[in-house]
Amino acid sequence: MALVTTSNVLAFAVPAAQLINEVAGFTAFPPMKAASTILLAILEIVQTIQHHQRECTALADLCAGHLRTIHKAMKGKWDNAPRELLDNIADFERTLAGLQQDLRTHARETWVDIVFRNGRMDKILSIYNLKVTKAVQDFQMVAIVQIQHNVRQIYVAVSPTDGTPGMQISQVVTGPVSTTIYFFDKSQPYYEFSNYSQHPVEHNGKSYPTAVHLFQAHKFLDTSADIAESIRVQATPKDAVDEASRHSYAQRTDWRSVNREYMDLVLDAKFAQHPALRETLLATGDKELVEASPYDDFWGYGPNKNGRNEFGKCLMKLRERLRAANNLHGHSHSVRPGRGRGRKGASDDSASRLHVHAMHGQYDMHRSHSARR
Repeated sequence: MALVTTSNVLAFAVPAAQLINEVAGFTAFPPMKAASTILLAILEIVQTIQHHQRECTALADLCAGHLRTIHKAMKGKWDNAPRELLDNIADFERTLAGLQQDLRTHARETWVDIVFRNGRMDKILSIYNLKVTKAVQDFQMVAIVQIQHNVRQIYVAVSPTDGTPGMQISQVVTGPVSTTIYFFDKSQPYYEFSNYSQHPVEHNGKSYPTAVHLFQAHKFLDTSADIAESIRVQATPKDAVDEASRHSYAQRTDWRSVNREYMDLVLDAKFAQHPALRETLLATGDKELVEASPYDDFWGYGPNKNGRNEFGKCLMKLRERLRAANNLHGHSHSVRPGRGRGRKGASDDSASRLHVHAMHGQYDMHRSHSARR
């Protein structure tokens, strides 16, 4: 906890004054006016705080940095600002309003209050740091989606090699082009790649409402058919996950070592049974596919965006298999995983391998019963 004294007061006053001038300039942009006004009030309160002023100033600077990023990205584009971005700013306004109220309370506290509530302000500042960081990440996701879908028509002059006059052709381009596709949120593009999308999947004569239902059921199909069936008939993907978790004691013991193999099988079935999904996946070209889950750093990129993204990797492997099939046969066709002929404990060498049979034009899936998590 930093106590401001006469000797170091200028260390806070100078950057605070700079922040105030910068934030005041953001009020000229209507969508940012409310958030900027609240942040100006926060900066004024920070000047009166005698304890935690350094931490409060750093947090205010983080808030200003978020406004700075938004202003830079949207300058001259506010008339066409996407709804997701405006919602992001509205959420940020609410975060700032809460911070303003807490700082106002803190500014009125005496030494006795601070000693009595030892550590309270540290926790409050930590929570707001997390909230502001999430606001920044959410805005980045919105910006990424907008970049990926900022498609425009341009005309390119082409000069044939024979020296005849050039001709005008229409070409669709994206710009700037992103080499990564992020998907996770239901309201954003490519949500259909998610196992939670409403695409039923057939397996062994039964229909599973979503890929989540089938994947969770695979944990028990070899150990408890009743539990697997209970998972299959759950109303929502979340209910299916909850039902599987409730019976985790009965799931196959090797699940963590084989879960990715079963994810491959589930995705093979889903995309084979829904041709439009298959075409959408192939249309992503060579772009990296990332499940932008802020909660799961195994299947997605996790809260720090450095997770393993195993789900995205499974999708990219499937895309390669589909592309190989198209190249082999000169047209698109369904990829149907064959019946597993492996055995429990089979080696990685025999598990989850696809062999292309040129004479018959189909995939034969050889896999062990070891599967996913």
